[in-house]
Amino acid sequence: MKYFQVLFFCLLSCYSYGQQKNFATKTIKKWSLEKFPIHYYLQPSKGIEEKNTITGKIISYQEYNKLGQATGLTLIMQNNGIYPSSATYTYKGQDVYLIRFFPNSNKAASIINWSYEGLEDGPQVTRTIENGKYIEDIYIYDNGKLISINGVNQ
Repeated sequence: MKYFQVLFFCLLSCYSYGQQKNFATKTIKKWSLEKFPIHYYLQPSKGIEEKNTITGKIISYQEYNKLGQATGLTLIMQNNGIYPSSATYTYKGQDVYLIRFFPNSNKAASIINWSYEGLEDGPQVTRTIENGKYIEDIYIYDNGKLISINGVNQ
């Protein structure tokens, strides 16, 4: 009987200390990424900005791990050099986050989250502009399974 109690305690403690999913706004360098999978964030070893030699504005930003592999945030700026165009976050070689922005804006047009296994996971957001207002659709997934659409459980 003690064996089962110890086994139960071990399983319970592993489950409670396991990685919990958390999606929130995360600021990396100076860019704010909404509905970002916080549970996949790793502190990069270094980040390199590529700049336009004429204007001095940032063209792209890439993070690297200790081994020099491109991992973490990859961000591409719009031609104006002011606003981001798109950003991807890579966790251990797997893309887990993609955000695309409206032209001449830092407002996200679409956000896609994946699990480490490549399944849709967490909030998936699409936005359009109608009559000067943002229209937003939010689909929530849990490891590839659709949970809710715009707050309505499925």
